[in-house]
Amino acid sequence: ADRDSATYGARITGDLPVAEYALDYHQQTKYADATAGGGSMTNAFAAAKFAGFRLGLGYGVITGAQGGDRAFDTLFSTAHAHNGWADQFISTNGGGLANGLKEAYALLGGNHAGVRWEVSYHQFGQETRSEPYGSELDLLVSTALAESLTGLVKAALYAADSGNTSGVAASDKTVYWVRLDYKF
Repeated sequence: ADRDSATYGARITGDLPVAEYALDYHQQTKYADATAGGGSMTNAFAAAKFAGFRLGLGYGVITGAQGGDRAFDTLFSTAHAHNGWADQFISTNGGGLANGLKEAYALLGGNHAGVRWEVSYHQFGQETRSEPYGSELDLLVSTALAESLTGLVKAALYAADSGNTSGVAASDKTVYWVRLDYKF
């Protein structure tokens, strides 16, 4: 019930022929009748592009509850686009990830012979404690099947770390998707 907050942030991105990058920082403060301030969120990503390949590294931190401040609240976000596709960290929406989140990841992808593919590996840890959450492998393959029809196969394989005693993302989870997109 105490989610009133003001969020301020900045994002810098670039997409060059041989590289891409993104850097953002967001800070939450008390607003209106809130009794606790929020935290911060930082993300950094850089990728090199060469011969049809994309190789990238990223790091992000979502602060947890500290002192009188709440955990950072991603408000109306989708964790699926960030923090792994297994959706283990959706509790960032609403500020429910009390121990915060640290994420380091690497990805390799490309587009060859009309087939788009991507493999990414994520390592997740708690921001306020030195405990790990776990790791995740994400896989994606997409290709045009006909002039207006595209097929996609996607998988997320999350492995909880045995040292994770937080109760968040403490179980293994595997998710698969098969999708067809038709454009009229």
